[in-house]
Amino acid sequence: MKEDEINKAIWEYYKVVSEHASIVGGQKVRLFISTIMCLALFSTYTGLIVTLKDKIFFSLNLVTMGIVVFGLILFLFFISLLGYYLFLRIHSYSLFNIGKRIEQLQRDILFDKIKSREELEERFEEVYPLLNSWKYEINWKNLFYKRG
Repeated sequence: MKEDEINKAIWEYYKVVSEHASIVGGQKVRLFISTIMCLALFSTYTGLIVTLKDKIFFSLNLVTMGIVVFGLILFLFFISLLGYYLFLRIHSYSLFNIGKRIEQLQRDILFDKIKSREELEERFEEVYPLLNSWKYEINWKNLFYKRG
């Protein structure tokens, strides 16, 4: 692989990583706001049930089951939003690490810290598998199988 091709590929990878980081950051903000709104709605609903518990007859009728199911759905929705927010935080951290590695490689190329073409290709191969990790198949049996 020629040095110009590697520089072009690194630039394209960096552009894609920065675009994805921007998208994930925007999703994190929206999801955080949605999670807070869902928590506020759940706490308001719970407060309303607690203050009106004398007026609501808890028996096995459809209204009572509807109240319980609606509260449970709000709580599960809050938990799923919170879990997805945590997933996006982890994803943005891994995108940040990939961006850091690409920037380090670009800086080393710019300041001529890489002495040979083989070293450049080796450093490029260090970054390249991280960018195409979605192509790799995880064999779960090997991860949890105790050998020996």
